Amino acid sequence: MPDWAQLVRTRLGDLGLGPEREAEIVAELADHLQDLYDSFRQEGFPDGQAVEQTLASVSDWVALSRNIRRAEGVMSHQECLWLPGLYGLLFYVWCLQLAPGLVFGGRRSGAIWLLQHGDLFRFLFVILPMFVVAAVTAYWSKRAGGGVRERLLAAAFPFFFHLALLPLWLAVYWLRGLPVLNPDMWVQILAGMSATSAAVLLGALPFLRDGQRAHSSGSPPSAKPV
Repeated sequence: MPDWAQLVRTRLGDLGLGPEREAEIVAELADHLQDLYDSFRQEGFPDGQAVEQTLASVSDWVALSRNIRRAEGVMSHQECLWLPGLYGLLFYVWCLQLAPGLVFGGRRSGAIWLLQHGDLFRFLFVILPMFVVAAVTAYWSKRAGGGVRERLLAAAFPFFFHLALLPLWLAVYWLRGLPVLNPDMWVQILAGMSATSAAVLLGALPFLRDGQRAHSSGSPPSAKPV
């Protein structure tokens, strides 16, 4: 019979909860595995098979460790916010700057295309990619154990990117002697912000709700071994 406490400690890894709390969790899981092992042995399973069945009761130790950390409020922002958000932002910038040139030819950046073409191009290379990125990053954050706030923030990285560039763009506009108080321009800016924020919300919405989570695992099989 294996040392269940050592096995649990090894497979869960560092939970970042402090030695006392981690010891409590390891002890609880070790007791659970011990109970499963004893029940398999009572049903007539040989030792090796009982150990295999017990270990199979936890299908994904990485996910279990992640769920414990999430339940204890110590999920890493790197895993559930920054990684999905930054990778999603890189893909979005690629769509914005490079994809129009690859699709239509030429070396002009996406910004030039967006200035020279109409709403269809803005939809294809701004709104639609933002929707896709929001959906993918929210799903990624959810799989990493992120809460609703982390999922929404990760999905909104492209929106924050545009928001951060707005003052710079207005400054350049002003330095070139162009009017920055033009009402039509601000109507377009507000319309664009509304459209992009709607794309973020619609893309992330299916992954903002927590479903039923199955915790560890299952009961011993009722059939006795042959």
